[in-house]
Amino acid sequence: MQALIASTWFTFVFTWFTPAVLFVVAVTACIAYYRPLSDVRRTRIYTSLAIGVVVFRLFAAGLKTGLQYYTWTLTDVSKFMLPPHQSIGVLLQYVWTHFWLNAVIAIGAALLFYIVLRLLRSHNERYFEEGEVELGFLMALVVGWPYFVFFVPSVFLLVIFLSIIRGVFLHKPYTTLGVPFFLGAVIAYGVTSFIMDAYGLVQFSI
Repeated sequence: MQALIASTWFTFVFTWFTPAVLFVVAVTACIAYYRPLSDVRRTRIYTSLAIGVVVFRLFAAGLKTGLQYYTWTLTDVSKFMLPPHQSIGVLLQYVWTHFWLNAVIAIGAALLFYIVLRLLRSHNERYFEEGEVELGFLMALVVGWPYFVFFVPSVFLLVIFLSIIRGVFLHKPYTTLGVPFFLGAVIAYGVTSFIMDAYGLVQFSI
């Protein structure tokens, strides 16, 4: 019974809890983007959400670590994965590669994207509305790894595509990054698994 309960919690955290929280964050960011808010307030919302996602990803990794440890204590066979039967390094290596590494890469990639966006804005502000750098950082955190790999090119391809559409039909040559961030996240979630399965890249998903 205990093993079944632990398995149910694992399934809940992996399959439903984490995606649901990130979906709510993305919807909240989208609402803030379209609501008539001041630039300062909108930027604060994006920043607060981004900090929240960082904390949540670390919390989720810790929760999965605790659940994994608890699951291994439930049977005589799995107990051999724990001290004193095995070095503590076995447990640490397992939870690092299965839970913590993904969170660290997701946060690191989002920070790198944030730096790139800041540099781009410093060279050409016309592509950015106030708060869009923070929005890009937030959406990069939401998509996480490995979706980030397809999120970034999707965003910049969408900027080009939407700029052409706006130029032809609205005679407005420039497109800011807000809408491409949201659409890029949707595309990344839609195509990443398919592409990685098709090209045998599943091992990079961590």
